[in-house]
Amino acid sequence: MILIISKTASPADDLEDIIELLAEIKQEMKNNDIVAEICKEHGFDIDIIDGIPLEFVDDLEASAKTVDSRIQLNSELLNEDFEIIMRYAIHELVHSLQHMKSEGIDPYASDEYLDRDDELEAFQFQIAYDAEERGENEAVDYVEDLIEYHEIPKEEQKNKKEELLEKV
Repeated sequence: MILIISKTASPADDLEDIIELLAEIKQEMKNNDIVAEICKEHGFDIDIIDGIPLEFVDDLEASAKTVDSRIQLNSELLNEDFEIIMRYAIHELVHSLQHMKSEGIDPYASDEYLDRDDELEAFQFQIAYDAEERGENEAVDYVEDLIEYHEIPKEEQKNKKEELLEKV
């Protein structure tokens, strides 16, 4: 699904489109086997998704982030295919559930981003979803871009790639 937001449509029309997209994201989550596995691994029923706040936010510095279990997706993602939006939503869902379990304590604060166990888990599920929806080759390309973006040293790249692709 591609969401098209018209520059000439009224703000109410855009808002309705966004609310429908948010509902579609949550419905996809509740029907997805990978999301069911995420919830089970964290000790939650799939219906927990109904209570997790999810919104699109302007001027977000990242593509997505989670604050106190509230999932925020960058409004720039509205220009992406549904599968790409879902990839980020699933990553952030992992963090949302992690937040509920950790109650605000960050045991990985001193670790490098892609060495943090919480980030690795989120990326592994995100990449598994991506492979399922867009194909394994697309997921591998994404992982290679991710490794390059985060400037992983050459000697660590092979192991990091294998670690990120663990659930594929």
